[in-house]
Amino acid sequence: MINSLNQNEDISFMRLIRNSVKHHTELIDRLRFLKDIVSRLNIAIFIHDLKQLRHIWTNNNYPGIIGYTDSEVRTFGPDWARENYHPDDVHIIRERIEYFRQGRGDSYSGIYRIRHKLGHWVWVYSNAVVYRRDAEGHPDQVLGICIDFTENFRTMKQFTALFHENQRLRHMIAISCLTVREREVMRLIARGMSAREIAAALNISVHTVNNHRKNIMNKLKVRKVAGLVRLAAECGLG
Repeated sequence: MINSLNQNEDISFMRLIRNSVKHHTELIDRLRFLKDIVSRLNIAIFIHDLKQLRHIWTNNNYPGIIGYTDSEVRTFGPDWARENYHPDDVHIIRERIEYFRQGRGDSYSGIYRIRHKLGHWVWVYSNAVVYRRDAEGHPDQVLGICIDFTENFRTMKQFTALFHENQRLRHMIAISCLTVREREVMRLIARGMSAREIAAALNISVHTVNNHRKNIMNKLKVRKVAGLVRLAAECGLG
């Protein structure tokens, strides 16, 4: 009787091992399949630490995009970004960090240029989402992808469309920081109304209108009213 029980236990144990090996093999095959797909698409996947301001994990696909090994990429910090992101695009990185830190949303996308290890500029599309939060619920790490978009800019038409869309998204994010009253004032400025006309329309003083305009231009980093009007038009506030 004891031998029979031992045999049954042995059979169950061996069946458990076979099932475990089978499931493990299937899992490995699925992971290899996914890795092969991502590798063929040349997509870099990363986890970025918002406190260290550096990638803490990558999937080994950065060499095919910007020429640097993933171990090199994981050593890059804010100083490297300031020197190797295009001067016209480096603000996108700062905005992404502040966007997550201030809790303005869980996802951020951008199109920008990074200097390749060989010296030329590479257009990339990047999207990042909140991956982990700290004990207080603030975003701590983001999970993202980086895709080489350079080939998509072969024609000026494609370039212009994507560039303006990127600008529009950036402006929309900036406008989201304005108060309701500031957006009202901005909309009326875009319609060509004077400070006196805006004051009458909103039942506030001209001095208050001018203060709102000053705050709006500071927040949006616009120096002239013409730039403010153009920005408002791009965002549909005209």
